[in-house]
Parts: sequence; structure tokens; C-alpha cells
Amino acid sequence: MRGSATYLVVECDGSPRYAHRIIYKWMTGDEPRILDHANRDTLDNRFANLRPATDTQNQGNKRGRNNRSGPAKGVRLHAGAYCAFMTQRGKFIHLGRFKTLPEAQAAYAAAAREYFGEFAKAD
Repeated sequence: MRGSATYLVVECDGSPRYAHRIIYKWMTGDEPRILDHANRDTLDNRFANLRPATDTQNQGNKRGRNNRSGPAKGVRLHAGAYCAFMTQRGKFIHLGRFKTLPEAQAAYAAAAREYFGEFAKAD
């Protein structure tokens, strides 16, 4: 499997399959290209936690990674200022330079809500 996420895999018709994909198809009859785990727990395969998503929505629900400014999604420390940013459809969007980490995080959170809607996670 790619990435660091862990998914439950089961054998179905002699082939390995992701359990969340089987559950979603069983409940809806649909096979969306991307299924998102709303609470980000990839082992929580309750139907209520699964939702179809676009690439953009799925990215909005990803966790941030640790960096020099701490675990702040969409924020980097640069030349003594906290810079908030995001990427949308392959384009870099600068959201501003801020004196404090909470200000930069708030700017990212507001932009995430605008771009990702219900899929927005700012942490």
C-alpha cells in the first residue's frame, strides 16, 4: 500500500480488497473513485464514516505534518514570520504573513472552510 495510512484489507473472491470499499458498495451499490474517512481514522469503516470525495475534498481532510512551526497545516515559519498558504488545483495560494502561529492557523482555517467546505480540517 502507498503512503503511511493503514487500511483494513480483506480477501474477497481470492483477491485482497479494501474493507471500506466493500462496505460502501454493499450499502449503496456505488464504487466512487475516492472514498474519504470523515473522521480520518482509516480503520473506522462504519458506513456513517465513509463518503465519496473529489481529489480536492480528500486533500482538505488530510492531516498537517510537523514542520518548523509545529504541527500546523498550511503554515510555515519563514524569516521570522508565520506564512499561511494552500495549494488549489495545482496553484500555490499565499494567504499572508503573520506575527503569531494562531493568526496564521486562523487564516488557513478560514481558507480551508471556503475551499473544502465540510471536508475542511485545519489541523
